Amino acid sequence: MSDSEIPRSLLDQRLAERGSRPMRAFIYARRSYDPNNLARAIGDQTHEGRQTCERNGWIVEKNGEFADPDNSASRHARKERPDYDEMVKRVEKGECDVIVSWESARLSRDITVFTRLADLCERNGVLLCLNGTLYDMRNSQQRFFAQFTVLQGGLEADTMRDRALRTMAALAREGKPTGKVPFGYVREYDPTTGKQVRQYPDEKTAPIVAELTRRVAAGETLLSLAREMKARGVPGPRAGSDWIPMTVRRLVSRPTNIGKRVHQGRVIGDADWDPIVPEVDFYAAVKVLSDPARRTQKDSAVKHLMSGISYCPDGHKLYLLGGGRDLRKRYLCTTCRSVAIGVNTFDDLVTAAVLAYVERPEFAHALVPSTVDDGAREALHRAALLEAELAEARGLVGKMVDGRMMLSVADFAAISAQLTTQIDEARAEAQDAAVPEVLRRFAGPGARAVWEAATLPERRTLIREVVKVTLNRARRPGVHTIEPGRVTFDWQW
Repeated sequence: MSDSEIPRSLLDQRLAERGSRPMRAFIYARRSYDPNNLARAIGDQTHEGRQTCERNGWIVEKNGEFADPDNSASRHARKERPDYDEMVKRVEKGECDVIVSWESARLSRDITVFTRLADLCERNGVLLCLNGTLYDMRNSQQRFFAQFTVLQGGLEADTMRDRALRTMAALAREGKPTGKVPFGYVREYDPTTGKQVRQYPDEKTAPIVAELTRRVAAGETLLSLAREMKARGVPGPRAGSDWIPMTVRRLVSRPTNIGKRVHQGRVIGDADWDPIVPEVDFYAAVKVLSDPARRTQKDSAVKHLMSGISYCPDGHKLYLLGGGRDLRKRYLCTTCRSVAIGVNTFDDLVTAAVLAYVERPEFAHALVPSTVDDGAREALHRAALLEAELAEARGLVGKMVDGRMMLSVADFAAISAQLTTQIDEARAEAQDAAVPEVLRRFAGPGARAVWEAATLPERRTLIREVVKVTLNRARRPGVHTIEPGRVTFDWQW
């Protein structure tokens, strides 16, 4: 029904109710994310709404034009629609007599949301003008037809969503990128069709990702790295975002960086873009970040070497006790209070023992060349072979040869579950086998010079990697000094 076909009896009835005063109108426009510019633009929707109001003698209320660009109205929507919400509040206050929208899908594709609006319009006597058709929510037949158009819009939205999900899943299986461009990469698009051609490392930001990964693997804290990125003026991974410790953690932990395709939170195979981080560095960094003893942000606030990384005989951690002069400070088991020792005495003893340990030729020889690295590489190679086997099986699903199906969907599901488990196990083995970079830095005769130049968090990382330090009970209560058998070193390498 066009504007000229709007029932005059209905309009005359409403005008009579208002004492022949012009009807007050709100105009609502909305546009979903539309990268190909196929949808009706916000400006076009609003302009058409104004023309509808002008032809029917309706007065657009002051600040009565509402628009939500880049907002979905389906039941799957995650973002709020601030202008829609504001319009509803003003309708509740009785500020309009008719809501004009290009079509019902602009108002809502969710029948639950639309029903709430319809109930509000019914209570307040507000008409809905959708695509030139006027609906009175007090009339059961007209309300039914309005709701039917919303249900159609919801079906269309669900169909588009299902199609998009299938497309994304197919692209993921092919190792192709979807969604936002990850920091460290850029994408090339066909200038004619606008379609994506490839994703490749960005010469400016890819080295930043590789640098952060190496430094996390070396034991530097997330907070210090975030502060340095900010001080250097490096743009955040997202437009308008800032560098915070969680930003560094998420960036360094992405399998995307080593050329792996992630879908629904799982690595499903190799991607069709080049890696920007060596796999050994990646798994070394992930190992550091997944260490349950790690104290990320809090660690940067610790002022004493062994606080929180040494233990009593019962396995409880020791923490600092006391203040003022250093001579009065003690490490104490705050759980059982069975042991205590002077801070300077304990720090000096552990420092001497650790440096003597990492200076040994045997320790350096164990890392260069590293059999642990060889183990990591072997595990990664095994994972790659399993991923290739999974990709080959995926290509056989449903394929017919001489009238015989090569691999059924059910058989593939069983094979996929088995291979995925084996792939996860191989990658976990690679992570466990990776040598933390901090060990390479300190190993050898130059350990003391590296120690002097290192930050406190880096020193603490080294200690956590090479030894578990236990402070045993003294022979007599109240003794806070070193005596034979007082400290046990459980070396990890």
